[in-house]
Amino acid sequence: MWAEPTDPRHFWVSTGYGDFDYLYQEYRPLGAVGVWLDRLLRRVAPDVVHFQHTLFLGLDLVRRVREVLPRARVLYTLHEFFPICHHRGLMYRTLERVPCDRATPDRCSECFPDTSAASFAARTDHVKRRLAGVDQFVAPSRFLRDRYVEWGLPADRVVVEEYGRLPVAAAGEPPHRPGTPRARFGYFGQLNAFKGVDVLLRAVLELAAAGSLPGGFELHLHGANLELQPPQFRKQYGDLLEACRPLGVVTDHGPYRHDRLGERIAGIDWVVVPSVWWENSPLVIQEAFAHGRPVIGSDIGGTREKVSDGTDGLHFRAADPADLARVLRLAAATPGLWEKLRANVRPPYPMTDHLTRLLELYRSPRVSDSLT
Repeated sequence: MWAEPTDPRHFWVSTGYGDFDYLYQEYRPLGAVGVWLDRLLRRVAPDVVHFQHTLFLGLDLVRRVREVLPRARVLYTLHEFFPICHHRGLMYRTLERVPCDRATPDRCSECFPDTSAASFAARTDHVKRRLAGVDQFVAPSRFLRDRYVEWGLPADRVVVEEYGRLPVAAAGEPPHRPGTPRARFGYFGQLNAFKGVDVLLRAVLELAAAGSLPGGFELHLHGANLELQPPQFRKQYGDLLEACRPLGVVTDHGPYRHDRLGERIAGIDWVVVPSVWWENSPLVIQEAFAHGRPVIGSDIGGTREKVSDGTDGLHFRAADPADLARVLRLAAATPGLWEKLRANVRPPYPMTDHLTRLLELYRSPRVSDSLT
């Protein structure tokens, strides 16, 4: 169960078998679960073990796999920054509320004053020792890879490999009347404080306050898990929606099933990805491109890397509603811009190519270097 935090910087998880130590990324105690795992590994005796995550499972599993299967090749996909960052793997400063460009014991302790710099130094050492058993790390973006190499992972052990996507039936070009703006914008994804939906709503209010809402402007919100967010964010989101209500241009459609995304995106011209944290390789960008939709995204991290400004989408200054308002206006008011960008949208990386690359990594020789 989740323990609801009074301070959003702190939380822990408890299960029927023990507690997940969020600081050290360990599940303690493993007890009977660890014995069962050891027996399973010996019985199956895999040649390759690929970790997609260790959150709520514990980094100790990496050590156990290496001890039980010394000849197996171990891979670990880095989806975000959990091994580096105690703040939910976001590398996002808790006080200044800005992205963090480096993790040091002193800086981490500034974000979590109740935890000493010495404890964070011990955390880093512990995590790196656990990860020493990994032969190959897989990073779905160059940005993510570079952050981990700067943190201390050996550069030759971290390979960039994008997420693979299965083919979908593209939604096709959205309905459009010649001579009218391409002014229908969509947000798809989680509703939380780090995805920037509040920045997007503030940008709409900026346009309205300046009297510059483009003709035919529409914003369609397709978001999930608002009920899981802290009360402060839920109230902020509700207040912003209420402030936009008199404008009659914002519609909150709520969550959606993934297999219905094509229906939701069919009437959208632009997909907006306004995240305020670094991101890695946002799947929503691949989904937008699969349906031939240009993306308007924050100019930081994985979003900046995956969206080429002026080629298949547009950038705006992250966490800046005024600049996002400018770009929304530009997107809707520039004749031919949507068509130009859409023509450059590339299809997502095929799953077949991704699987071929993973098999190559699985067959590569083991690496014996240590991280420490």
